[in-house]
Amino acid sequence: MLQERQKNMQQFKVYTTTKNIDLHAVSAKEAIVQFLNIPTLSTLRRFQQWELSFDFPTHQEAEAALEGIVSKSYYLLNPNKEVYSMGGILRGSHVSDLTVIAEVKRQSEETSLRDRIASVFSVPLVSLVHSVLWEITLTDAAEPVEDVVLNSIVLSTSQDKGILCNPLFEKASVISHSQVYRANG
Repeated sequence: MLQERQKNMQQFKVYTTTKNIDLHAVSAKEAIVQFLNIPTLSTLRRFQQWELSFDFPTHQEAEAALEGIVSKSYYLLNPNKEVYSMGGILRGSHVSDLTVIAEVKRQSEETSLRDRIASVFSVPLVSLVHSVLWEITLTDAAEPVEDVVLNSIVLSTSQDKGILCNPLFEKASVISHSQVYRANG
């Protein structure tokens, strides 16, 4: 039974971001530059990442269920102010070797939201995991850029460092560009 369930498991990643100015990202960037004294921060973009697993026999059935959830509810995004993509985000022209993707993930699954979606839409939603992705580009880095980003910008190691992750409830890691970006077009 478990093998059959794993065989039917259909997994998706949905990425959302604001259609207009993301005030959370603007505020975070100002705090990083001004209060954490990291003037080399060039750009900061924020994305929500939703990882969903459905127990459907075919990918098409699961994709249709996901499209229904996105188009008929506000559970994953508000279409009035947010846009979504599946399979990755577009790589911006500002992305360089000094761009790092930091994933901030709650240490527990979104079980209440998962159960609500499964009930309202009568779908076999097995898991729902939410993360915030921060795309961080620096203009210069004296030490390895991943170290600068994690230790000085993302992780709150003291009241003087890090603001993008609350270590009591979240964990942060650097993920590769290939896990997030999709080809333009």
